Amino acid sequence: MLVLRRRPGRPAEGLLAVGDSVLPCAIGRSGITVRKHEGDGATPRARLRLIAVLWRGDRLARPRTALPARAIRATDGWCDAPRHGRYNRFVRTPFAPSHEDLSRADGLYDVVVVLDWNIRPRIDRAGSAIFLHVAGRKAEEGRGPEAGAAGSPRRRAASPFRARPSSASSPGCHGGPRSSSPDPVRHPRRRGRRLRLGSAELRHEMID
Repeated sequence: MLVLRRRPGRPAEGLLAVGDSVLPCAIGRSGITVRKHEGDGATPRARLRLIAVLWRGDRLARPRTALPARAIRATDGWCDAPRHGRYNRFVRTPFAPSHEDLSRADGLYDVVVVLDWNIRPRIDRAGSAIFLHVAGRKAEEGRGPEAGAAGSPRRRAASPFRARPSSASSPGCHGGPRSSSPDPVRHPRRRGRRLRLGSAELRHEMID
């Protein structure tokens, strides 16, 4: 299990516990929230599963992981247009609606672990592209707050991620300060139009 907590006194920074290691990381520029919505720049506080790994095959060897994995292609993207039918899902570019390009020059997405935030059910405006990603050197040099995902420098994080087999059926990571509640908030109630897509279909779409 990976556990992400906010770094005391630094709302846009976190500490990621990976086994016996604790790694510094960037979190959403707005910190951690239990009321995540699209564009708020916050990292959701939740217990999440790891769905799949995407990595830059032109820069790195395939990460050692038990998760489904695929090298990122130049046409890979992720839709963040809330009212679109492909919201919060993998897309091929060119793609006219708002989206993120996964093939980035700055190395921010050199290794991406897709988390199951707002996957089943998907609700428009409830947040998209919630990733755990390992940044390359260029991104690390200019590392700052994320848009909502959690990012860690590759030189510190790559070894634990490669060495630890992960299962999509087990809890992945949760973010937020320590709580007196025994379990983290899972998925708070959210208003909005529900969109169809399960994690199994998403894995199939990304890996094929």
